[in-house]
Amino acid sequence: MDQEGLFIDELDNFKVLEKNMEGAQKKLKAWQLALTKALSVEPNLDDLKADSALASQARQIRERVQDCIAGWQEKWDASAPMRKLSENFGDKAVLLVFGKVNAGKSSFCNFLAERFAAQGKDVQYFYLDNDSSVNTKDRFVEGATETTSRIQGIYLGSRLILLDTPGLHSVTEENGELTKRFTDSADAVLWLSSSNSPGQVQELRELRDELRSNKPLLPVITKSDFFEEDEVDGQLVKVLQNKTRKNRDLQESDVLSRAKQSLEQSELAPDLVRRPVSVSVYAARKGTHPGESLEAAGFQNLFGELQVIAQNACGYKSTKAAQLTINHLEAEVLASLRRDILPQLDKLWATASGAISTLDTRAEPISSAIVGEVLGGLADLLDKYKHERDEEGLYRELSALCRDTIGKHVRLELAEYVSEMNTALFDMASDGRNGFEDLTVEVEVVSGRAKQAASSAAASATGMAIGTLLGGPVGGAIGGFLGGWLGNKAGDYFVETRHERRPVGVSYDKLYSRLETDLRKRLPEALADTLNVCKSSIQNVVDEATRLKHIVTESETKLETLKKEIRDESV
Repeated sequence: MDQEGLFIDELDNFKVLEKNMEGAQKKLKAWQLALTKALSVEPNLDDLKADSALASQARQIRERVQDCIAGWQEKWDASAPMRKLSENFGDKAVLLVFGKVNAGKSSFCNFLAERFAAQGKDVQYFYLDNDSSVNTKDRFVEGATETTSRIQGIYLGSRLILLDTPGLHSVTEENGELTKRFTDSADAVLWLSSSNSPGQVQELRELRDELRSNKPLLPVITKSDFFEEDEVDGQLVKVLQNKTRKNRDLQESDVLSRAKQSLEQSELAPDLVRRPVSVSVYAARKGTHPGESLEAAGFQNLFGELQVIAQNACGYKSTKAAQLTINHLEAEVLASLRRDILPQLDKLWATASGAISTLDTRAEPISSAIVGEVLGGLADLLDKYKHERDEEGLYRELSALCRDTIGKHVRLELAEYVSEMNTALFDMASDGRNGFEDLTVEVEVVSGRAKQAASSAAASATGMAIGTLLGGPVGGAIGGFLGGWLGNKAGDYFVETRHERRPVGVSYDKLYSRLETDLRKRLPEALADTLNVCKSSIQNVVDEATRLKHIVTESETKLETLKKEIRDESV
């Protein structure tokens, strides 16, 4: 028996032994529930200015996360027709015919239907309408442009279904969406591409989710034929010919090599793809001897590969219920987080971390500006309070000056991040030492003038008395001299002088020095405290971005572990 007959007869013996996936389904649902709860925890961003750019950025991410969570359920509900389709096809192997526009999908499917009918098997065309399967007598429309605008299929015998969908690069966006929506219902994929440009591996990106599900993939190179000129009854005519076996081997090997490489680059198992098969529907139909025509057109090889693919599809189908859930979790849940959330988290983390670094860099210039401004007004304050020596008033106004100056500079630098700056705790008070001091000068104080006059008179009298005793003019002269000399000496003896320090003003030099030293220490400390409060609120944003990223990456790891456990349990 040839490969065609063997394949078609063996299909009737295929059985799908569904396994109990209830435990696996519970684990997968628990995984999604845990992820949802973790992502729904509200961060502590109360200290961050509500209308700041950073707060707005963080808020937008929170809204996107919630949109993702809501979207997961919407996507799951939207895929209900696909799951219903899978249930309806529960005992059949479903092969998805996949390829870009003009790959020849409709012609390929119609020809397989013809071959099943030729072998006496039932063939029934259908299409999906309102999520229901509607039988039809209409074959797939074959044409040079996109002709498929709906999900359509063919029952081939009792165990095989071909599912044809709008092409990859469809002319309408709606068609492309239909393709993506129903690919999960298939158990294996026939990847069709024209021999004019076979194996465009970028198309495999569209099949990435299917291949991650370990669905078998069979590349089919269609239109493996060409026209050559021949003379018939003296006229040159174009005759359709199959491509040579050598040419087909080269194309098949090339497609296989590039497909495996593409799978490896996408971190997929390269052995998922089977060796491509080259066929020509037109050449097979043109032949006068079906057996020979099928062989020459490559279809005997195709039927041999289809037998393997159908068996593999039945193996995949046994755990399909769990696999459909896994497909949803990967293609919708994790994919939405990778696409919509992780890039924004990276930007948020960079913005918040950059803000903290900027504040660290700006701390010294801000501190210097504050110290300079406060010290610039210190002398005026001391002058204001020195006359009354009002230290309490001085420290009260100096504390207010410090708070106002810190607040002004901090608002200039941090207004983007926090709305209220708490500088009210900055307070200066006297240390109990004498702050204001007298400004004095040293003066000489002379005392004893009255004593000097009395002594001089007494000394003069004594001198005159001596002169009288000597007698005569000489005695009088001597007496007068002695009286004057003694009087002067007696006066000098009784004069008293001393030095005293007398106040001439108020000095605050020492107080200024103490205050300057204190301010140079305390003002930077007060600024650092304020900056730390602000950085703490920004750090909450950094921590939130880090937390969310960790949740996503950890969930990815946990899902991979779950997938391995489910595969091991299903063996």
